[in-house]
Amino acid sequence: GAPPAASQLSSAETLSMPQALEKLGLVTNKLDMHALQLSVAGLANLSSLPLDHEVHALLRQAAAIANACTSRDESALQMVQKVFKRMFEQGAAGGPAARLHTQLNVRIISHIHAVCKKVSRFVTDMAIYSDEERK
Repeated sequence: GAPPAASQLSSAETLSMPQALEKLGLVTNKLDMHALQLSVAGLANLSSLPLDHEVHALLRQAAAIANACTSRDESALQMVQKVFKRMFEQGAAGGPAARLHTQLNVRIISHIHAVCKKVSRFVTDMAIYSDEERK
């Protein structure tokens, strides 16, 4: 078969926060490439992707990265903070891929939330804060 991707984790691997953020960056870069390719192909919604599409495997990797961290909650929150920032930057950029980027970022956060329940409180706080900033 094909060699495993460099960003895939072995089940015994543990990550520091900088390693986790670096691996998340590799995953998000790949997802960004897919978003651009899919938007050029005319895809407007991730739910129309087949279940075996690489995008789904990459999203699962985000959860695996958070789960492999030595300080899981702290690392997961840092990861979500980074994704949240990306979401606003990519949304502000607009363009045909912006909607797909938003969908991907929300799904990354959702996958990380599956391994760290503290994410929901953080996202709520960020949404309230960002709403206050827009007023």
